[in-house]
Amino acid sequence: AGLFGFFGGAADRASKPTYSIEHLQTLYNRLQHIKESDEQTRENHDVMVEVIRQITEALIWGEQNGHNHNFFDFFCEKKILADFVRVLGQPLVPKTVKVQLLQTLSMLVQNIRRDTSLYYLFSNNYVNQLISTQFDWNDEEILGYYISLLKSLALRLNGETIKFFFNERLEQFALYLEAVRFFGHRDQMVRTAIRTLTLQVYSVEDPAMQLFVLERSWRTYFIHLACHLRELWLGLDVARERVSTGGGGEPAMLALQEASEQQQDLLMYISDVLGLENPALSEALAERMLQYVLFPVLLGSLITHRVDHVEGIGSSQLLLAPANVRVAKDRLSPSCALYLLHQVFDAFSQARALLQPLVAVLLLPRLPATLLEHCAGPAPPSPATYKATTADVSGPASAEAAAVGPLDDGAPASPGSLGLCALVEHVLQNPSAEMGMDNSRPPDKGEETCSVRAHFLAQLQSSSDTCVLLVAGVIYACIACGRMLTPGLLERAGLWPRQSQVVEKDMPASLTSEVVCKFPTPPGSEYGAKIEEVESVADSPFELLLLVVRALERHSALRVVVIQALVHLASNLTLGLEVQRHAEFKVTLRDAVGRALRSAARHVRSYLHGSLKDSFLDVFAEEWELHCAPHAGIKEASSNIRCLIPPANGPAPGCTAEWTFPASHSERQHAAKAIQCLLLLRRFQAELLLQVESDASAAALVPEVTLPDPAVRLAPEVTQPRGSGDASPSRVARAGSDARVTATGQSVSSSIVAAFPGSGGGIGSPLYILEEVADGYREQMAIELGRQDRIVCAVATKEGRRTQYLVLHPFLLLLVQPDLVSPGWAIVRTLAPVRVVESQVDRADSRTLRLGVRLARGAPGPSESSAYDPTTGAEAGSWLSADEHRGSSLYTLTLSFEDTKRCHCADLHLSNRRKEVRAQLRRRLEAFVDGFCS
Repeated sequence: AGLFGFFGGAADRASKPTYSIEHLQTLYNRLQHIKESDEQTRENHDVMVEVIRQITEALIWGEQNGHNHNFFDFFCEKKILADFVRVLGQPLVPKTVKVQLLQTLSMLVQNIRRDTSLYYLFSNNYVNQLISTQFDWNDEEILGYYISLLKSLALRLNGETIKFFFNERLEQFALYLEAVRFFGHRDQMVRTAIRTLTLQVYSVEDPAMQLFVLERSWRTYFIHLACHLRELWLGLDVARERVSTGGGGEPAMLALQEASEQQQDLLMYISDVLGLENPALSEALAERMLQYVLFPVLLGSLITHRVDHVEGIGSSQLLLAPANVRVAKDRLSPSCALYLLHQVFDAFSQARALLQPLVAVLLLPRLPATLLEHCAGPAPPSPATYKATTADVSGPASAEAAAVGPLDDGAPASPGSLGLCALVEHVLQNPSAEMGMDNSRPPDKGEETCSVRAHFLAQLQSSSDTCVLLVAGVIYACIACGRMLTPGLLERAGLWPRQSQVVEKDMPASLTSEVVCKFPTPPGSEYGAKIEEVESVADSPFELLLLVVRALERHSALRVVVIQALVHLASNLTLGLEVQRHAEFKVTLRDAVGRALRSAARHVRSYLHGSLKDSFLDVFAEEWELHCAPHAGIKEASSNIRCLIPPANGPAPGCTAEWTFPASHSERQHAAKAIQCLLLLRRFQAELLLQVESDASAAALVPEVTLPDPAVRLAPEVTQPRGSGDASPSRVARAGSDARVTATGQSVSSSIVAAFPGSGGGIGSPLYILEEVADGYREQMAIELGRQDRIVCAVATKEGRRTQYLVLHPFLLLLVQPDLVSPGWAIVRTLAPVRVVESQVDRADSRTLRLGVRLARGAPGPSESSAYDPTTGAEAGSWLSADEHRGSSLYTLTLSFEDTKRCHCADLHLSNRRKEVRAQLRRRLEAFVDGFCS
């Protein structure tokens, strides 16, 4: 039986022999004989493995059967554990024996139930000697069992057992110090085990141990974590660049996804540590993260880019150097830096110790040069102990334990000393320290205040719309975590207008030595123009909202997902800013939104009168349906891995339309994007006026949608459905009596005005036709035919051919099946707006009429229709082109008539009504768009 055979089912246990002390004595004697033997053969090694396995099973059997405690007493008396540890420490012992011993000890730790047995196992320092043993860490099997043993030991830690592992007098804690050496191992199971172990250690309430762990983590482990995160981020940017250049194909994309998942896992672990109720530990970890990775790599990448060296440019001047001459090797691309910055805000949304310094340095308009130097300067180098044993293992352990002196990294000598977190807190408590510069004169022309904020907000005008999206996501994340920050921080950062002027205080002398940070802006550079754009609204109390609206004015250069995010952010800012109290800004904001909306409307109008012609109505209907569907939230969009991939031009596999730019050759795709932009800006303007104006003004903003003129009807009036009363059970009663009068004078129920799904005719849409829904028809409903004109036909369905009537309704394709129980009544089988129906007489049979019902993609079709597949069939591609099919769903239906005359009559009715209704809708759509152009 194998080692784990003991833990099989009841039948397995029943077949096993009952262990006894005598049997255990026999096993022990055999073990001693093998150890004393001079012949170290493979056979002896195999026998030793089997003996150790049987001893293990006997001990665990004795523990689990309760009444055989003397088994473990025998184990203690013979000092078998000491023998195990001694054997493991011998370099010539074969691998099979070491693996079996590690398995044995791990199983014992997991299965011992008595406290006395556990205390013995942990006593005499045998386990600590084993933990400190240096194995071949390149051997994955030995490493796996070793890490499993460490994890098992950690899970047994508590206030009582911690004293067996932590020696306060000698300052030794091998379990923790040895385990954290493997924190960045390439094997995910190893990393997970170490993270579980450290979280367990941090949760043990022992003041002396916690102080020791805090000091050692501050000096080594937390620095290693930060350096590892830095490596992962730089590796992610390399993987992103490889995908961006088109090299590597599918393997490169998989490598990018793996790199992203690895850094996310590490962020979640750091978040778990920060979430423990241990303020000192959280502050120490936050300090190292800020110092080694967040400030120099994330924020630094927003102000310096990654190139080798530029002759004649000092490090302090690089803050405002042009993008093509900025210097730093440990920097990320702007899009990658912003993507990761959003990931950080998402992961640490509850970690105030790290969140507050990061928000302050990112968004405060002026900061002491001490803080800024940490962003603009190079990142501190990794310590000598970082991955010193192998590429996966830090150490050695002696270096970990000896790292008690202060590190030469510019950080405070011990946790709790004045560091970055304390400096930021001081700035927040002393508003004048935020500015910390000569304010007796305004900056000269060509000078710029040094801050990360200006560079960050300048990305709203970036030529990369990915950066625009990610800036919006980061700002939204900052607002969402506002309750975790010091009151007033978001106001001072400019996300909300200040309620009052900040009372300036004198800045302490210790911070006044290097607070003036003004550098020349390169004249005429694109980068300088972006900064000037930010500064042009810097004095406005609603600076951020204005910058977001100005970004929306560039809608033609932005993907739909970016416009959705900007509109979402602008709506939230408007809601929180109480704009209605500021009359002057209200006008400025309304004008800016109006400009963006007019630009979008004129863009749409160019396609309305372009080559699409009648097809523009179908494109508008599809985009209206997409606009009414739920959009991806700004948080979800900013977290999407597509933010690291260059946007595609045209449809891309696995990518929805809002994430791509239109293909250059496709006018339909360009029109679809322009319509989405118009609808999004229209919605934002309506929301804006609802918040800052009266309801009447908001209603006047959106052009009135007029209903169709009843004069366009060519068919007789449609009879209203009669109530069921004592009629057949298959009939459905007419809608309730809460009738209202429409613009056409018809009385209809307010409960039956919903439009057909996928037709783009929802309430508020310029394609909304009240007559399509006024009769309240729906499929499977019983209606009275009365004297309505109709043509007998046969419909081919999955169940076979059915005889039905094609009712000549002026606005609907209405196919009904006669009710044989109630003469004069019929059941509605197929229902669709006539404007979305195309009819074609079959060329092979003039008595057959083929119908195509075009709806928005994903909308359900009429019940008796079948989905159209453009790749199969004799008429493949005859209904929709490949470009049209990407945005539409087409359903087909075949009608058979008794003679050619009836077939042509039905075709004439459907085609004429489609043409006339669509002509009126086109005029209405023109009026709708023109209403925003003026």
